[in-house]
Amino acid sequence: MTITSFSQNKYKFRRQWVILRKNSDFYYKNWNNVVLSKDFVLYYHPDLNVRMINISEPKVKRIIILGILLVPHLDTLLESTNFIKKSLDIGNEIDDFCEFLSGSYVIVLCESESISIFTDPAALRGVYYSSYSVASTPLLISKNVERDKDLDSCFPFGSSDEWYPGDLTPYKNIRALMANHKLNLTTGVIERFWPKKSTQNISYSDALEKVSKILRNTLEYASKEWDLIVSLTGGKDTRVNLSASRNIKNSLHYFTIADKDLKNCDYVLSKRLADTFNLNHKVYPILRPEKWLLKLYDQNSSFMSIGKRREIVSTCNLLSGHNTVHVNGNLGAICKSFYWHRKKPKNVKIESLLKEFYNRPVKIKYAVNRWFQSLPDVSPITAYNLMYLEQRSRWMSPGETGSQLFYESLSPFNNRLILEIVSSINVNEFLKNDFLVSLVDFMWPELLDVSYCKNGRNWTKKIPKRLRERLKKNFR
Repeated sequence: MTITSFSQNKYKFRRQWVILRKNSDFYYKNWNNVVLSKDFVLYYHPDLNVRMINISEPKVKRIIILGILLVPHLDTLLESTNFIKKSLDIGNEIDDFCEFLSGSYVIVLCESESISIFTDPAALRGVYYSSYSVASTPLLISKNVERDKDLDSCFPFGSSDEWYPGDLTPYKNIRALMANHKLNLTTGVIERFWPKKSTQNISYSDALEKVSKILRNTLEYASKEWDLIVSLTGGKDTRVNLSASRNIKNSLHYFTIADKDLKNCDYVLSKRLADTFNLNHKVYPILRPEKWLLKLYDQNSSFMSIGKRREIVSTCNLLSGHNTVHVNGNLGAICKSFYWHRKKPKNVKIESLLKEFYNRPVKIKYAVNRWFQSLPDVSPITAYNLMYLEQRSRWMSPGETGSQLFYESLSPFNNRLILEIVSSINVNEFLKNDFLVSLVDFMWPELLDVSYCKNGRNWTKKIPKRLRERLKKNFR
């Protein structure tokens, strides 16, 4: 594992990208550039992973993949660019095969008359747009990006759990491209491209087998191209990742970032897992954040990543590397009934998403409504699972962008097929089991001999209901 020494100039907006009109004044002269059309140019940091595919199909000129893209549903490793090229060469649209793709990526589609941008399943690799400009982070769109002072005044941003829902950002005239939406940069039209079909019923055992295959293949295929470092905690999400890495564990590096209290359960249980199963594992203490590094991190995330992530930037620097990919447990809760307002929901309630916000000004409500209006005609269960995949990820995405200062990031759960499969399980079977635990039992059952950290998320349930409602009203 390489420890990288940072310099502010070389690593400013590391692994970021922007598409601007030709003849725009772009100010980072050391970046690579690609002419997309007579109107647009792509600029990208030299450390960003970029793949280009020229297509023989008449309408499509070129596909550009920014970031990490894998095709894990296949039985053998097929290089992702070959998969996409073959699909497009026979006349398929991106919509026809997008559900098979995993990773943290943006797809740029260059056609004869237009340039289109496609997000990954959860838009974990952020996409932000303004008039005829699109970038991985808002501060790259223009030198003179302005904060939305009206939003800042009614939604002061500072708590570790605050985030911007829907397509909202704290910058004037800049929106986030929501997950599973595409932007036609030439016309400015935004359109949802997935899902377009209803889910099919599947047995619990078949679901376990199919999801396990996707998770295992994601890690095994990624390990052939990148140096994987795998987060390990006492929680359920990272335990699934560990079980999926069983066949390649000897070639991976596992790590835990210890909190100030070295007796916490994440530290204790990750050490127990490492010792019991002979993992190449290291515990890193939290170092005091260095100001120059925080500045670079905040620029990458455009000041939208706050709280705990900012506190560990100097520790993350110890893990950095040019070819390093951090495997994390983000989005594991798509395997839970995270936002369901009741068992076996018959409809979808906007309050299920709004309850995440203590402070609910009109702009927040409008942003949540914009996402609700984009929902396709799917079952309430699928809609709720989409709510987690597409909107909870808006809380995660800025931190992922910030961490690209150190390494690429990969969640094996960031896959559309996984959401389709989970949404298709018989609801009675799904509710009486814990799908994350079942995945571990299916892939590496001995890991269950080590206990999990207790979930402290539901502590508010101990407060009497009337008092809870009163507290909520005071924050609205």
